[in-house]
Amino acid sequence: MDLVDTNIFLEILFQQTKAAACENYLRNNAGKFFISSFTLHTIGVLLFKKHQPLAFEQFIKDFPPDTTVLPLSANGYSILPTVKTNFNLDFDDSFQFVVAQENDLRLVTQDPDFKKVGSSIQVLYI
Repeated sequence: MDLVDTNIFLEILFQQTKAAACENYLRNNAGKFFISSFTLHTIGVLLFKKHQPLAFEQFIKDFPPDTTVLPLSANGYSILPTVKTNFNLDFDDSFQFVVAQENDLRLVTQDPDFKKVGSSIQVLYI
């Protein structure tokens, strides 16, 4: 099972160069992935800043109904500074890393910063 990083959805929402590959991954893996609460909040924040609350509503409606939104555990928050120190990841990447690690999930991303984590978690790059 996979945790899909925020950038996969942003690639599609903003029709960037790898949008088709990201759409294919999501379509082919419906029901087999999770998202973090951070991802959902980030997408909401960005769409609201762009004055597109209806786009956020549509994003929620279009989401596969069996997709689970995973929170970071209370203990996970205390691990974030260690992840930052060990891998030099920013807050959002550290958050995704810990959620993936806590739930034994592979992280699906486009972010090359995750090359820093070595074999600490599995990463699939799209």
